[in-house]
Amino acid sequence: MTKKVKTLLTVFTLIVLVSEFIAGFPFLGGWYVLALGWQPLAFNIFIYIVMVLVLIFDKQNTIRPMVLIPLLGAIVNCVAIIPVIGMILHWLMLILLIFMLIILFATPTYLPNAHARVIYDDDSHRK
Repeated sequence: MTKKVKTLLTVFTLIVLVSEFIAGFPFLGGWYVLALGWQPLAFNIFIYIVMVLVLIFDKQNTIRPMVLIPLLGAIVNCVAIIPVIGMILHWLMLILLIFMLIILFATPTYLPNAHARVIYDDDSHRK
């Protein structure tokens, strides 16, 4: 996985992790989601779909099976409209996102041009 993709997925995971934490907080999370007209759930679904697309189109296969977590997150946020079940599902997603974050930090970074030869603009390196 390249550094750009790893950074992008880490940032998106952290954003959704905070959002899931707030939405899964008893009573306060439900009030937050209802007060904003379920827009936090739509925001989470959008971020999860972007994460799925990034994982699908990433050329490295190191964490491709992790696509199931954001895919499940999008489905869970569709079902999370039901109050008590939604809270439990947000807790489940919080645990899965922490697991995904640990996997992202443990995944090695691929340098795409590590084997390429360095090309200089001038001839100052030659003697």
